[in-house]
Amino acid sequence: ALLRTKPVQTWTGQRIASFLAAELNTSISIGGIDIDLPGTLVLEKIYVADLQQDTLLYARRLGVSYRSFQKKQNHLELGVISLTGGKFFLKSYKNNKGKNLDFSLNYFNSGTKTDSSAVPFSVTVNSVTGQSSAFTYKDEGDTLRTTGVNFSDIDTRNIDYEISNLKLIGGDIKATIKSFSLTEKSGFKIKDFSALVTVNDHEIEAKQLHLITNESDVRRYFSMKYKSWDDYVDFFNKVRFYVNLENAWVSSTDISYFASVLDKVKVSAHATGIISGPLAKLESKKLRVDAQKSTYISTSFQLKGLPDPDNFLMNVQVKDLHTNQEDLKPIL
Repeated sequence: ALLRTKPVQTWTGQRIASFLAAELNTSISIGGIDIDLPGTLVLEKIYVADLQQDTLLYARRLGVSYRSFQKKQNHLELGVISLTGGKFFLKSYKNNKGKNLDFSLNYFNSGTKTDSSAVPFSVTVNSVTGQSSAFTYKDEGDTLRTTGVNFSDIDTRNIDYEISNLKLIGGDIKATIKSFSLTEKSGFKIKDFSALVTVNDHEIEAKQLHLITNESDVRRYFSMKYKSWDDYVDFFNKVRFYVNLENAWVSSTDISYFASVLDKVKVSAHATGIISGPLAKLESKKLRVDAQKSTYISTSFQLKGLPDPDNFLMNVQVKDLHTNQEDLKPIL
């Protein structure tokens, strides 16, 4: 009963924050804590600074419910994780001097080496929900100027999500995303996203994908492959896409957030086919596009030079085409 009293829980939160702050050599605070035995923990007003004393993480409320821990299997099972008002600020320093998150990763990875034959630590979470969250990423060496999405200067708001069957095994993550939405500072919106998702240190994969953005509705399969997370510093050249579209409704307005050369093109179309490669060199060997009222085209193409409009080149081979003057008016 004593543990349930507010003064004791506040004191406990302060002691936890002070310990972590001393261990990580930064500023950490917890505004409030609510422990409901045997397995529910709620933290309020969590603040973590990076080593430059800029905000790394803030959360208005974090709730976690505990289910069990199986020692032999080295497995932790949680019931529900809920996050409200979470804000995460990731930063890459100039001249490849690392990220503001590195100090915490180094701390948790600096322990005694584990036996490679041991069962890897794993976590399952039945349900993860988040409301009114935000994420920003800034590469201090970035010089790109664009009105669209800049993967070296991302600022997202209104992040809401519902995830089930989350599994973390070693560095791999698997989950069923039931819903996910956000708004990026460029104006690009993910209105809803659902998929069976796998994330690891060389690939992000989404099966049974359904994505609704500002003006597009895309289904089927998507993946991004890379040699390591460091490839995201050179996102346009080193991260390779593989997109399998099935009667997807795609708007040039949405594409223009990632390719400013299409800013003045206003066309929407149904697309079926495969698109692959890094954004700086996208290609498709077979793509069927049905646009406007009477236009369809079977084509292969290669796009080079994104996101730089001055170096953008497009090579298109048309295999079959049908259109009329009325359909061509929006792009002429």
